[in-house]
Parts: sequence; C-alpha cells; structure tokens
Amino acid sequence: MNAKETILSKKEYLKDYIVRFMVEITKMSNNKLNNAEIYTLIYNKEAFVPTLYQNKDIFEIINLYICFDYIFKNNEKLSVGKIKEINNLITKNIEYQVIQKNGTFFQEKFTTEDQELERIIEEYNSVNGDIYTKLTHLFCQVLLNKLLEKDTIKTLIMIINSELIVNGLYPVVLDKEEINTMVGYITTINKDRIARKIREKQEYEQSRCNSFM
Repeated sequence: MNAKETILSKKEYLKDYIVRFMVEITKMSNNKLNNAEIYTLIYNKEAFVPTLYQNKDIFEIINLYICFDYIFKNNEKLSVGKIKEINNLITKNIEYQVIQKNGTFFQEKFTTEDQELERIIEEYNSVNGDIYTKLTHLFCQVLLNKLLEKDTIKTLIMIINSELIVNGLYPVVLDKEEINTMVGYITTINKDRIARKIREKQEYEQSRCNSFM
C-alpha cells in the first residue's frame, strides 16, 4: 500500500494526524479552539457547543477539514485550478478584506496573474531533484511573487501535503515556529533546509503511522 492507502486504513492515526495538523496550522491565525474542541467539532459535532466569538475559528477548522477531504480524493497533477480550489476551500466564509497594521486599516495588494502561477508550476515540474527540492522551489516562488490573495501560508502547506500524497508519501505537520523558519529561508542560500525539513517531517509521519495498529 502507498501512504494514502495506509493512512485511510488506520482510522485512529488519521484522526490523530488531522487534529495535530489543525492545532499547529491554526496557530498562524491565533485560532482559539483547543485540541479537545477541534476533535469534537470534527468527529462529534453534535456535542460541540459554539460560542459567538468562535465563529471565525470554527469556519477555519471546517474549511481545513473539507480541504483535506479534497486533497485525499484528488489525484490530479498540480495546476492553477487545483491551487485556486485549495485556496478557495481554505478561505470560504472567512473575511479577509482588510488587515490592521500600526493601528490603521488598509487593502493588501497582491499579484494574482494566472500566467505567473502557470510559469511557477512549469518550473516546479522541471526542477531537477527529488520531490522535497521541487516543493521547496514551489513554496519559495509562490511566496516571493505574492500570487495568492488570502491565507497564502496555509494554502502552501496544504499544497505541499497534496503533492506528497499524490507522490505516495505522508502529509506533514509543521508547527508555527517551523513554518516561520521556512519562510525566513526563502530569500537566503539556506533553501535546502526547507527541503530537509519537509523530508524530516514526512519521515516522522511515516514512522508515527506505522506505530498505529
């Protein structure tokens, strides 16, 4: 069995993975839901009692869960359409129109040229090296060119996981510190450390999955 088949056959590991991923990735947006609340929302939603202040946090978790369902079912090659679908699933029902900086509100400007995404995907497919090297190139280029309007980091981590799954490997969990470190490497000569980190986390998930019956 490849990684996806193994994961889907180990329901307890899949639950363990999904909750760990949600907890870590949503720290980037200061989501207030804790491990137990996330587990209940996903796997026992009838017992989940939301409060008004949790609306955005709840939508964030639901969106990520729906997106995971999408990437586990979608084995298509990486494309502009697939990237945009992942981004749309992650950001659905969440308001991103304005952000606050230094006490003022302003519109963030982004480049959203499909041609640029096409170019980066072509480069990704032609990069010499293993899947981790290719994913590093994709990660760096999308960030440097500001090609996604909303939730770029979460979208990129989900794309990395989608591509790992498509290539028969295990999706990863990256914590806030690891993600921030990876982002810090994109304009330096240390980009190979991003590839090493993705490989290291993939191997960890493979080992963790194997420990489940």
